[in-house]
Amino acid sequence: MKRIFKRILIFLGISLILLFLVIENLKTNSVYYAKNMPRGEGQHPEWIMLIENLDSIIKPDIDGIEYKIDGTKVVMKYTNNYETFGNSYDEETEYIYSDGKDTSYAFNKNFRLLHAFDFNEYKSIDISKVNKEEIIAKIDKLLSPIVNTQSEPLIINLQWLFNLIYQDEFK
Repeated sequence: MKRIFKRILIFLGISLILLFLVIENLKTNSVYYAKNMPRGEGQHPEWIMLIENLDSIIKPDIDGIEYKIDGTKVVMKYTNNYETFGNSYDEETEYIYSDGKDTSYAFNKNFRLLHAFDFNEYKSIDISKVNKEEIIAKIDKLLSPIVNTQSEPLIINLQWLFNLIYQDEFK
């Protein structure tokens, strides 16, 4: 009886270790996996995974870019102006881009523009008048150096599992 109990404990221990390693692999390589997954038009799952797993991914030392991880997660770029991209928790998680000119744009995880706000004039901006493609291009310019440094997993590529978990989220 002791042998069976001991074998069960060993099996459970090994299973928990493997589960931890799989979860850690999915988090630390999430940007790479998201970059290489099938997605719907206009979707940017690599940006969402970059922000959601900012505490786990590789954060390259890029001149002018800093990372903030304290409840919300934000990538900040200090150059001519102060650009940021990060998450905000409300009823639904929003992803906020601030252009450094006192204007912020809020997107959902599927990159539908939800609202925009001008902090200079302290008023909402009519989103039908916002050039969304221009904002997306600015976000891409901000995040591309980070996304492009995320390398392929060293040991086991779990792209199939990542796709299985997130396939419905980014259609």
